[in-house]
Amino acid sequence: MSLFLVAILGAIAGYLAARAMGFPVDPFVGVGVGMIGAVLGIMVLRLALSIVNTAATLVAAAAGTLALIWLWRVFVERR
Repeated sequence: MSLFLVAILGAIAGYLAARAMGFPVDPFVGVGVGMIGAVLGIMVLRLALSIVNTAATLVAAAAGTLALIWLWRVFVERR
């Protein structure tokens, strides 16, 4: 998702959230808060997904190693 699209969606969300919560600010401030919040939210989401991806890679690597050791014991050590 492009930064431009995130900023546009954030602007809409900020305006609507400010109105829904009765946040007494100028509409431009609500839009700005929404844009900054959207960009920060995307950054946090990407960081979280990166951490999850790293953990999943570690689990897959460990599972592959365990499978290889098991195959080694079954086919090589029993000769």
